[in-house]
Amino acid sequence: MKEPQLAQAMVWDEPLRVVMRADHPLSARPVPAWSDLATQRLLWYDAGCAPGYAEEIPAQLAALGWSPRLHPLDHDQQALFVHALQSTPDLIALRSVEAVADHPQLMWRPLPTPPPRERLALTALAGSRQARLLRTIAARMDWPVLP
Repeated sequence: MKEPQLAQAMVWDEPLRVVMRADHPLSARPVPAWSDLATQRLLWYDAGCAPGYAEEIPAQLAALGWSPRLHPLDHDQQALFVHALQSTPDLIALRSVEAVADHPQLMWRPLPTPPPRERLALTALAGSRQARLLRTIAARMDWPVLP
């Protein structure tokens, strides 16, 4: 069976950064080294939450030199996410800057090398009414259209 042709527009593309409580020992470093991160646990998705993404990002981190011990938590619960980071000394997370902008008790630092990115694209069946609408909106919003 032939794969359907798709029209896609990238609506979000942000690098992931290290998120920690504001008084975390690594907060004093402008860019933590991989060796600094090796002693930290990574607050990560619970099994079954965001399949694919939950496996891909740790694999990318391992290729960059960091194989974190994962600390699973339901990330849909923002209050639990913030509480876990504030109450567990060796716990950090990966998020985009906007995910923590409204939480003064949290801060972020860049990863030591080009980081994994969080990307979101809208997709429609090529040639469809939805694809034409997607291309119109992408042009208006200055979203890149993917081949």
